Amino acid sequence: MNFIFRNSFLALFLFVLFLVEKPATAQNQTMSTTDSTFAIAVEVSAGPSVRIHSTGNTVDNFSFTPVLRILWEPNHLLDLGLGTAFLNLEKEEKKNISNEFGTTDFHAGLTGIPIIFISRMHLWKVELSGGIGASRVHSNLTAFGNTVDASQWYQCYYFALGYEHILTGKMGIGTEFFSFSMPKIDQQKIGIMFKFSYDLYRW
Repeated sequence: MNFIFRNSFLALFLFVLFLVEKPATAQNQTMSTTDSTFAIAVEVSAGPSVRIHSTGNTVDNFSFTPVLRILWEPNHLLDLGLGTAFLNLEKEEKKNISNEFGTTDFHAGLTGIPIIFISRMHLWKVELSGGIGASRVHSNLTAFGNTVDASQWYQCYYFALGYEHILTGKMGIGTEFFSFSMPKIDQQKIGIMFKFSYDLYRW
């Protein structure tokens, strides 16, 4: 079911992209060279998020998610770029667990750092973003004074719906609802972020 939903959403995203880009391209062709504007922008975002199990309705592991994006913004409705984040996927701690080996404190954690290729469309004042990439997932477990660590790459999907208010010619603030998902390991983080954007270079 998740596979069907994910691919249906991706197909819808590409279809809307096609419809939007056709008039955007035509509009750009009527613009003079002096009116064209391009920018390299950096966006810093952060906000609360929760993890959702795709196999049920359980929601847990409230955390804070920071996101960094670098985007190429030509003077039309589509932006392209790269993004990364720090995802606190799972965390569990238990004190004074007793078994046949004795008594210990237990700690387990799972984090992810995705690298995502992002495309973003501007529809009126709304921003619709989608992306695909890979996430480096790191797990660790500590018990009886021993720690075990492991890392592996997994495919990662990103979707967001947001709004941005331009403060000056180079700066803007906004908010967006976001989702990072890794279906291979049944992990999804959703939340809301507040963002600050700044044009590093404009020509």
